[in-house]
Amino acid sequence: MTAAAATAFAACGGSSNDSAPGPAFKLAITSTEAFPGSYGDVGEYERLTGTVSGEVDPKDPKNATIQDLALAPTNANGMVEYQADFVMLKPKNMAKASGVLRYDAPNRGNILTMLNPTATPSDAVYLERGYVMLYSAWQGDVPKSTPARLTVKVPVAKNKDGSSITGPYRAELVPTVASPAMTLPGGVFNGTMIPYEPASLDNTQPGYSLTRRANETDARVPVPAADWKFATCDAGANAFPGTASPTSVCLKGGFDPAYLYELVYVAKDPKVMGVGLAALRDTVSFFRSKAADSSGTPNPLAGRIQYTLGQGTSQSGNAMKTFLHLGFNQALDGGKVFDGIFAHVAARQTHINTRFAVPGGGGGLRTDHTAFGQTAPRGLDKDY
Repeated sequence: MTAAAATAFAACGGSSNDSAPGPAFKLAITSTEAFPGSYGDVGEYERLTGTVSGEVDPKDPKNATIQDLALAPTNANGMVEYQADFVMLKPKNMAKASGVLRYDAPNRGNILTMLNPTATPSDAVYLERGYVMLYSAWQGDVPKSTPARLTVKVPVAKNKDGSSITGPYRAELVPTVASPAMTLPGGVFNGTMIPYEPASLDNTQPGYSLTRRANETDARVPVPAADWKFATCDAGANAFPGTASPTSVCLKGGFDPAYLYELVYVAKDPKVMGVGLAALRDTVSFFRSKAADSSGTPNPLAGRIQYTLGQGTSQSGNAMKTFLHLGFNQALDGGKVFDGIFAHVAARQTHINTRFAVPGGGGGLRTDHTAFGQTAPRGLDKDY
């Protein structure tokens, strides 16, 4: 094959080396539990919990849109690795399944739509119809703060010499009560996510600032560097300047809930968040169409899925739209991932595929109007 032909073939998703192994994908089911109840002709359901571990090929054109993928660490096969949690509800007898898999995207790692027919009898309709329900992680900065929270491990981008990548980062700290300190990453919606740490705790360096204002459009009033520190502190023995910390900001006199605070600093070690979308693509594709994983572990849905539907609510609905718009609905084998997507109360895109991405962020009535990636359809209107 000529170089030109190989390039054209690769652009269509092919490979010029038929013997080259594709990206590995491995399924690990850690528990199988009976799901309460029996549902019409479909009968009993079971709940599967586990992880998927996969590889993303940085040379595959289908992954070319992923920000900083070329700067992610690779394994011995030249692949970028991820691992994601999943939960599945499926008929115990898959011969009774309808052929429909419904994927519901977690919202900041939380399953918003876990079926519970005992508490909500109308939930039974999906089970009586033989749906398979799948929930798997896609957001790479979600902490495993509870066993139920679904997380995905994505790589950190590094410079070619292995050193930390640094760059500007912005966060809004929005106190609801007077407080001596506020934790990072800040934001009304994003505050419990894993933060990007500052490259230095020295806030007198260029690129570091803290300002405050009462309203979104008010002029920003600088807070002197001597009056705030990257630190934890309290109103007692650990008063300002507190104890140095890369995940908290301590303010002399405390944070006043009458104000919005904007923190700008030089952050380090951006996560390759877009790998989470590739993990979602490959997870749904596996359960939809594969017989077994790379190690021969059988797909518990093998041969029984004909259609796949994707759903997300609010932040996770935005993520589903972004998934579609960035081209991830094409599987690695060229087929479709989802036949349809329902993005519920999802008016914007998700800030996931940029350096120092903040996929958990969201603008409010008076907050984060200028955060990158949070602009809704009316976000540029004069009265917004």
